[in-house]
Amino acid sequence: MNLDWKRSGQDKALEFTDGNMLVSASAGSGKTTVMVEKIRRYIAGGGSLKRLIVVTFTRASAEDMKEKIEIELKELLRKTGDERYGKELRILPIAYIGTVDSLCAAIYKKYFEDVGGPPSFRVLE
Repeated sequence: MNLDWKRSGQDKALEFTDGNMLVSASAGSGKTTVMVEKIRRYIAGGGSLKRLIVVTFTRASAEDMKEKIEIELKELLRKTGDERYGKELRILPIAYIGTVDSLCAAIYKKYFEDVGGPPSFRVLE
């Protein structure tokens, strides 16, 4: 992707590596593009999708992000031949890239006994 990260001010999000990060901006401002690039750089630097929790607000955004990450990983695999990218492609379907509500529901379903709740918990649409 050939975007002028510095001119857009998004370079700060890409350069931040000191822990958890929140990217918050208006619709259409490039949040997904920034996050996909951030994830691409993380993996290129030796990281893995296994170590990430990527949370967004809509299923459409989560699916869009997964599709774009897949495209990036395939391109890196094609360009470099590095099997690490193939491994990450195989991890992608089970990587946690989802919505806030699905993350909370997954945590609840795993630990419902610890919080004294019923196992039949559901998130309403």
